[in-house]
Amino acid sequence: GVYPNTAAVRMYQREERTVWEDKLVLTAPEKAILFKRLQWNARPENRSYAYQYFFDNCSTRPRDYIDEAIGGVLQKQYSKVLSNKTFRDFVMDGYQSNPGMDVLLDFGMNSNIDRLATSWETMFHPLYARAVLLDYLHKNRPLLTEGHTLVEHDRPHGYPKLAYSFLLFLGGVPLIPLGFWLFFQQKKPQPSRILYRIFGGLSVFWLGFGGSFGFLMALSWGVSTHTDLHHNANMLLFWPIDLLAFVIAFMIFIKGRPLQLSPKTWFAARVYLILHIIVSILLPCLRMIGVITQNVDRISVFLLPPYVAILLLLFRVGFRKKQAVLP
Repeated sequence: GVYPNTAAVRMYQREERTVWEDKLVLTAPEKAILFKRLQWNARPENRSYAYQYFFDNCSTRPRDYIDEAIGGVLQKQYSKVLSNKTFRDFVMDGYQSNPGMDVLLDFGMNSNIDRLATSWETMFHPLYARAVLLDYLHKNRPLLTEGHTLVEHDRPHGYPKLAYSFLLFLGGVPLIPLGFWLFFQQKKPQPSRILYRIFGGLSVFWLGFGGSFGFLMALSWGVSTHTDLHHNANMLLFWPIDLLAFVIAFMIFIKGRPLQLSPKTWFAARVYLILHIIVSILLPCLRMIGVITQNVDRISVFLLPPYVAILLLLFRVGFRKKQAVLP
């Protein structure tokens, strides 16, 4: 849309963003082309569009319009030059100051974002767009001249892998002693209710987390137009039907003891869990031999071990087969 520059600056100031004002150096004919395109963009039928984070956003549109005004030379020069960063690198760098969001985006996006971006594609990011425009000489003159800072704020502190470490430390490390204690408790007629409730609580956390995002990944693949959310390899670890295992874990938490299941349900639950464990372990194996091109390294190191440990403990100590009642 069209709104006053001062309104934009005030908004960025509230959000504690740094704002630079630079000068775009164009000839009169080039200015006319750009101005005509901006007028076209301001029409109601054109100013709303299907936002795409990497390829059609509020930075790529100005890039495209400037490139159109100068005859397409920017795309021609920079679309064949590879940067040293993948799109996933941009995501992880950009969300270092938002622990949690980096994890969600890391396992929520597929192999589409694991290729090196060209210099042209890096301009989806405003800071990189500015860097390319400042670097480019158009007809032996700068296309963009560095101006001055309107609003200045310090860059947020980065916390790389903090959320991953937090999940592993609080949700994974306790499973080590817990697994040993549960193993020795399983043969007792009345195992420790406190121990089983702790186990049930941790299982509820992990299976609720995995099942919910497994369902969302499947749903995104089915209905979303964002292809970066399709065919996600992390669905080998997070299954939509883990929400059923979540119900079992919740009942263990409530009852404080292994569940008593009918022979058929007991058998089905064991088959499901052992199959899930095998498929989950395939994730890093297929990555190592190159079958999976998606970067699942952090998922395999930080999230897979505790998740598989929960599945294994459920398989081993989570439920018992009901004994048939003799007439």
